[in-house]
Amino acid sequence: MLTRTPTCCPKRRIDDEMKKALLLKKKRKERAEKAAAARWVKPDAPSIAPSMAVAAWHQKGVAVIDPADIPNEFERQRITNIANQLYGKRAPE
Repeated sequence: MLTRTPTCCPKRRIDDEMKKALLLKKKRKERAEKAAAARWVKPDAPSIAPSMAVAAWHQKGVAVIDPADIPNEFERQRITNIANQLYGKRAPE
Protein backbone atom coordinates (compact mmCIF):
# COMPACT_ATOMS: atom_id res chain seq x y z
CA MET A 1 0.00 0.00 0.00
CA LEU A 2 1.38 3.35 -0.99
CA THR A 3 1.14 6.26 1.42
CA ARG A 4 1.60 9.81 0.46
CA THR A 5 4.14 11.76 2.48
CA PRO A 6 3.44 15.42 3.16
CA THR A 7 5.67 17.90 1.40
CA CYS A 8 6.05 19.92 4.55
CA CYS A 9 5.67 19.03 8.14
CA PRO A 10 2.56 20.79 9.55
CA LYS A 11 4.28 21.50 12.87
CA ARG A 12 7.21 23.13 11.11
CA ARG A 13 4.88 25.27 9.01
CA ILE A 14 3.08 26.47 12.16
CA ASP A 15 6.40 27.23 13.85
CA ASP A 16 7.54 29.26 10.84
CA GLU A 17 4.27 31.19 10.81
CA MET A 18 4.60 31.92 14.53
CA LYS A 19 8.16 33.17 14.03
CA LYS A 20 7.01 35.47 11.24
CA ALA A 21 4.15 36.78 13.37
CA LEU A 22 6.46 37.44 16.33
CA LEU A 23 8.99 39.19 14.10
CA LEU A 24 6.24 41.35 12.60
CA LYS A 25 4.96 42.21 16.09
CA LYS A 26 8.48 43.15 17.20
CA LYS A 27 8.99 45.39 14.15
CA ARG A 28 5.63 47.11 14.73
CA LYS A 29 6.55 47.73 18.37
CA GLU A 30 9.94 49.20 17.41
CA ARG A 31 8.30 51.48 14.83
CA ALA A 32 5.72 52.63 17.37
CA GLU A 33 8.42 53.37 19.95
CA LYS A 34 10.45 55.38 17.41
CA ALA A 35 7.36 57.32 16.38
CA ALA A 36 6.49 58.09 20.01
CA ALA A 37 10.03 59.26 20.71
CA ALA A 38 9.99 61.46 17.62
CA ARG A 39 6.77 63.11 18.77
CA TRP A 40 8.19 64.06 22.17
CA VAL A 41 11.86 64.80 21.53
CA LYS A 42 13.04 66.94 18.69
CA PRO A 43 16.79 67.09 18.02
CA ASP A 44 16.95 70.88 18.23
CA ALA A 45 14.29 71.29 20.93
CA PRO A 46 15.15 72.13 24.55
CA SER A 47 15.18 69.17 26.92
CA ILE A 48 12.14 70.48 28.83
CA ALA A 49 9.44 72.88 27.74
CA PRO A 50 9.44 76.23 29.56
CA SER A 51 5.80 75.74 30.53
CA MET A 52 6.71 72.45 32.22
CA ALA A 53 9.48 74.18 34.16
CA VAL A 54 7.06 76.90 35.31
CA ALA A 55 4.49 74.31 36.36
CA ALA A 56 7.15 72.33 38.28
CA TRP A 57 8.15 75.47 40.18
CA HIS A 58 4.61 76.58 41.04
CA GLN A 59 3.19 73.15 41.86
CA LYS A 60 6.12 71.30 43.44
CA GLY A 61 8.71 73.95 44.24
CA VAL A 62 11.20 72.31 41.88
CA ALA A 63 13.47 74.62 39.92
CA VAL A 64 14.43 73.37 36.47
CA ILE A 65 17.63 75.13 35.50
CA ASP A 66 19.60 74.52 32.33
CA PRO A 67 23.26 75.27 33.11
CA ALA A 68 23.66 76.71 29.61
CA ASP A 69 21.19 79.47 30.56
CA ILE A 70 23.42 80.76 33.38
CA PRO A 71 25.89 83.36 32.04
CA ASN A 72 28.17 83.47 35.10
CA GLU A 73 30.69 80.63 34.89
CA PHE A 74 31.12 80.36 38.67
CA GLU A 75 27.38 80.16 39.34
CA ARG A 76 26.97 77.62 36.53
CA GLN A 77 29.70 75.43 38.00
CA ARG A 78 28.22 75.76 41.50
CA ILE A 79 24.81 74.55 40.31
CA THR A 80 26.46 71.73 38.37
CA ASN A 81 28.41 70.68 41.48
CA ILE A 82 25.25 70.65 43.63
CA ALA A 83 23.40 68.54 41.05
CA ASN A 84 26.34 66.13 40.78
CA GLN A 85 26.44 65.78 44.55
CA LEU A 86 22.69 65.14 44.83
CA TYR A 87 22.07 63.02 41.74
CA GLY A 88 25.44 61.83 40.46
CA LYS A 89 27.31 62.87 37.35
CA ARG A 90 25.55 63.00 34.01
CA ALA A 91 26.41 60.66 31.19
CA PRO A 92 28.42 62.36 28.43
CA GLU A 93 26.31 63.43 25.46
